[in-house]
Amino acid sequence: MKKISICCLAVAFLLMTLTGCGSMETQSLKIGQGIDTTVKITDATDEKNGSAKIAVTSASVIIDEQGRIVQCFLDAAEYTVSLDANGKAETGELPQTKYESGDAYGMKAYGGAQKEWYEQADAFCSVAVGKTRDELKALVASDGKGTDA
Repeated sequence: MKKISICCLAVAFLLMTLTGCGSMETQSLKIGQGIDTTVKITDATDEKNGSAKIAVTSASVIIDEQGRIVQCFLDAAEYTVSLDANGKAETGELPQTKYESGDAYGMKAYGGAQKEWYEQADAFCSVAVGKTRDELKALVASDGKGTDA
């Protein structure tokens, strides 16, 4: 809840910054957000606890009057809750999101990636800024991979 409030304040500040200057022409901006959530539940057995794995990916954009992306931000979070045979959850502190984890997320160290998750997210956003939805969709092939470096 605290992160949602901070995010709303940040977006409001950004909008005031983009539209609040007296010397700038006022423009109409739209905010869009997409959230994809998946849940995978594994039942507990007599030998092993079960789990509920929750993955949330979020994309936020600010779009101008021409339908072009002005600002873009991506983040994702993965949480696992252990469940005993009686269904009791063993919870702890929520981990950081992938973006918040920064270099500690470990895509380069453990997965052999050339860039960390946040660097890949920032690179995608830099490609998205200035494009329309259709222009951005055109950069994705039918197999889900990019059509351009």
